[in-house]
Amino acid sequence: MAPYSRRTLSATTAIILLLAIVVIETSPVVGGCLKLCFHPSTTYTGVCSDDACNTACINESSANYDGGCDDAGLCNCGVPC
Repeated sequence: MAPYSRRTLSATTAIILLLAIVVIETSPVVGGCLKLCFHPSTTYTGVCSDDACNTACINESSANYDGGCDDAGLCNCGVPC
């Protein structure tokens, strides 16, 4: 009975370890930093201001993490990817 229990424990440990690796590898956090994908805001208009753009993106969708102006002066919202 003891060898069977050890084998079951080893298999369970291996499965838990594999699941932890899968979760870590599919996380949007890379090297301790959140990886964001940006898309144009659908609600922001006017001259781009980082603070106003960020507020617009947060209010636009709960999926948006933040927002900011790009080099062209357009408001872009960031979502974890």
